[in-house]
Amino acid sequence: MKKSLDIFIWAILLFLITPSGMALASWNAVPGDYTYSWKLSLEKVLLLFLSPSNKLQSSTQVRIAERRYSEFEQVLDSEYAIESLNNLNKQLETTSSDIQKISQTDSRDEVTDQYIVSLKKMSAALSEQKVKAETGEIAIVTQKETSVGTNQQAKSVSNKQTVNPTAKPTAKPTSVSISVAPVVNPSTVASNPTIAPTSAPVAENLPTEEENTAEVINEIIQTEENINQVIAVLEQEKKSNQDQHKSDDGSKEKKNEFTLEEIIELENIRKAQKLSNIKFKNNFLKWGIIEPIGHGRGTKYILSHEYYQHDKRPGVYTRLKGVSRDERKLLIVKHLKRDKKATVGEINDIFPELSR
Repeated sequence: MKKSLDIFIWAILLFLITPSGMALASWNAVPGDYTYSWKLSLEKVLLLFLSPSNKLQSSTQVRIAERRYSEFEQVLDSEYAIESLNNLNKQLETTSSDIQKISQTDSRDEVTDQYIVSLKKMSAALSEQKVKAETGEIAIVTQKETSVGTNQQAKSVSNKQTVNPTAKPTAKPTSVSISVAPVVNPSTVASNPTIAPTSAPVAENLPTEEENTAEVINEIIQTEENINQVIAVLEQEKKSNQDQHKSDDGSKEKKNEFTLEEIIELENIRKAQKLSNIKFKNNFLKWGIIEPIGHGRGTKYILSHEYYQHDKRPGVYTRLKGVSRDERKLLIVKHLKRDKKATVGEINDIFPELSR
């Protein structure tokens, strides 16, 4: 029993300690490090915990994008430069998508501003890194994708040259050795173009230092263009939201600019709580200068609380607003609990303003 308990305690401790150890070990990991996959996994866990808040999740995505760029600067002179730029471009797309999920305009604009500032810093820094690569200040090596492709090509070449002898063995293997034996004659060897070392075509396909540099510079330019495009889209969306907000404010300010017909209609509402010209209803409601009372055909309209407050008669608004439907239900329920019944006359006594 004691042994089982010890095992359980050690398992709990390992479960609690492992994430912290992984975080510490992978904190500064970059592409190519064996702990880099831990780093990406921990970021996903963090985003999962923040998923209830789109604002916090998007702000974290901005920080992760900055992290991806920092990784690129650290591996620029290694074979993982292009892979790191690809990671950055994917993160830019994810961050932009998450920002659009923020429903509140103010919060979305706040995170957008934060993201734009970060993107502009990345764009400027990329330009500096590009100059350093062009001038040779940073030595660019063969990239991982290029080296992998070359190795695969070498394997395919060697496989093509070794498959035929093993798949289809000749009936007289000694004849093969006899035909290849006279290597003493240099003219015979020189005249046979089929005898060549397998490593020759692979060596010819290896990129030069200039080609490596050009490849990385091209990726930097494309990433910089992508960042500038994201900035342009974000700024345009923000401007559109601001213009829409101004348009909405402008429509509300129209309360101070009424036509003669609108003034007459508002006076009718003030006196009789009825709309004689229905064409004004939607605009009056949108501008917030009238409020509905009741539902269906019995709906009445009164001037807004803002009007009566400005007229220094808020009590009139309270009287006209009356008791809400739910409040009426509560009064009837209280009456029934107390008196055990309710006639139509009693209901009319409770709410004399209501008509059958």
